[in-house]
Amino acid sequence: MADTDAGSWPPPAATLLLGIHSWSNVDALRRRQGIRALSPTGRGAVVRFIVPFARSSPANDTLRFELGPPGKSRLLQKYLLANLFLRAAASLGPRFDFVGRSEDDALVDAAAAAAHLQSVRARVAGPILYGVKGEWVMWAPATMMPLCWAMTLRRWEVQKTRDETLRRREVQKRRDETLSRDAAARHPPPPRASNQSATLGPAGECHAANLGPSLLVKGPLVVYSAELLQALVSARAFDSDEARVRSSWDRIKTERLRLELLQRPTAPRLGVVHAPLAEDVYYATLLGTALSHRSLTFVTVPMAEYAWNTPPSREPTLGRLPSAAVYHRLSPGRLNASGLSDGQHLSSWWRRKQRPVDVAVARCQLMPAATRRAPEALPCCAQWRMCAA
Repeated sequence: MADTDAGSWPPPAATLLLGIHSWSNVDALRRRQGIRALSPTGRGAVVRFIVPFARSSPANDTLRFELGPPGKSRLLQKYLLANLFLRAAASLGPRFDFVGRSEDDALVDAAAAAAHLQSVRARVAGPILYGVKGEWVMWAPATMMPLCWAMTLRRWEVQKTRDETLRRREVQKRRDETLSRDAAARHPPPPRASNQSATLGPAGECHAANLGPSLLVKGPLVVYSAELLQALVSARAFDSDEARVRSSWDRIKTERLRLELLQRPTAPRLGVVHAPLAEDVYYATLLGTALSHRSLTFVTVPMAEYAWNTPPSREPTLGRLPSAAVYHRLSPGRLNASGLSDGQHLSSWWRRKQRPVDVAVARCQLMPAATRRAPEALPCCAQWRMCAA
């Protein structure tokens, strides 16, 4: 349920509605102030900050959502906020051509992105996915966890061969059992295929029982065309998975912990069980499933980001990072860094794109060719086109 200020919802019609995930604390407030100062809106773009419900009065560009139980868990807040925002945006119908999501440690020239999206829409028919290209990853629906990061074609082929070997062994095991229980006792068969995701170690994460692999569009910027957004929120799992998470989160956390103990018994600390639910991987999986045999155009844009471990004394200003459409890992201090006040560097990549690329023809390939994968190696998206903006 949204607590909507009269100036924030429903927003005026525009090319792009960009929702930026934020929080209700001092650092997040400073981030929002920096983004407002540096990222222009208008001229086709509407920006709304998406925050959990708080007692303080929101600004006109802030959209607050009451998360309900178990929304107090920080592991779930971003996922629940994203679901609520996407549903609310989809309910507006044709008010926007595109709806996007970003984060408050990222910086995007929203107005320039809207203009670029207009040029893309003029040249491309059908669903459009727009944002920062990530890696191939799989998804475990039972635990709502991403697995098998950076899935390569070779890794997928090896896993398919392993799965087929396990299947044959299972068949042979059943034959042996019908012939002689004693023989089966003397020669124990390998573990059952249904248990492999918990027993194969790191390779087991790539077991075919999981969904995918799907191509991740990274959280700092992912934009859906209106028809693609409708396909996402109307996917059968979109509502049912949220209901399951809300009603069974404690049980899901316990299963996450069990799998991590099995797969990484010597790890210095448990990480997966304490990690937030990765909504960007989840949405990529839903789209990969819903549009597995349909066409889609994925327009990729570049991202520049700070390294996690750069000492403050050695950090470059944003103006010294490579020119890009999206800048990521921005602290409040980095948002206020010298060289940013006039916003020139933020807009430099977009200014080079003022003469739009004909993405219907130039620099576009079908996904198998663009990713050097055979079509049969892609459970999703063999009919998708990838275009580098």
